[in-house]
Amino acid sequence: MRIGFTGAGNMGSAMVRGMLSKGAVRGRDVSVWDALPGRAEALAAELGIVSRGSNLEVIGCSDLVFVAVKPDQVWGF
Repeated sequence: MRIGFTGAGNMGSAMVRGMLSKGAVRGRDVSVWDALPGRAEALAAELGIVSRGSNLEVIGCSDLVFVAVKPDQVWGF
C-alpha cells in the first residue's frame, strides 16, 4: 500500500517514523509534501521516503492519504 502525507511537521513526521519503525510500510511506499520549503525534502533524506512537489502529487500517487496539518492550514484540496 502506498501512503501519502500532506504535512511533514511534528504530527506527520511522527506518524511516518512510527509506521517505519514498526515495519508497517516501506520507505519507498511513503510520499510526503509540506508547504514549508525544504521540510519534506529533509524528512525524505532522513528516513528514505519520497518527497513530492505538491499535495496533489501526493494524492495522485497514494492509496491512503493523511492530512497531517493543523485545521487552519488546510487549503488547496
